[in-house]
Amino acid sequence: MQKTKFKIQGIKCDNCSLLIEEKLKSKDGIAKVKVDHDSNKGVVIYDERKINASDIYKTIEEIGGFKVERIEDFIKNAEESVNYDNPDGVIDVRPPIEKTSNSRGFYGFIAS
Repeated sequence: MQKTKFKIQGIKCDNCSLLIEEKLKSKDGIAKVKVDHDSNKGVVIYDERKINASDIYKTIEEIGGFKVERIEDFIKNAEESVNYDNPDGVIDVRPPIEKTSNSRGFYGFIAS
């Protein structure tokens, strides 16, 4: 099983998300699908012996009015790492915050 994550331009409402999900679920080889209207992102778990990522993107774009852009997933293609409630699921890595002080005693915060 493989996982592909993508951003979809053209999603205007929850019905668009549902339409995309239903269209993909009807394809042979698709195990799980989640498309989120708020983030305009989706994730699909699929059997690479029956369908590939390009076919998935093409299926979405053929619905009409949608443009798909792949998102690199730095977490290995493991089904257990998918959060279907939040397909955005990108790990947000930020530098640690350090306290600094100026001559007036104000504590500011600087990301290093």
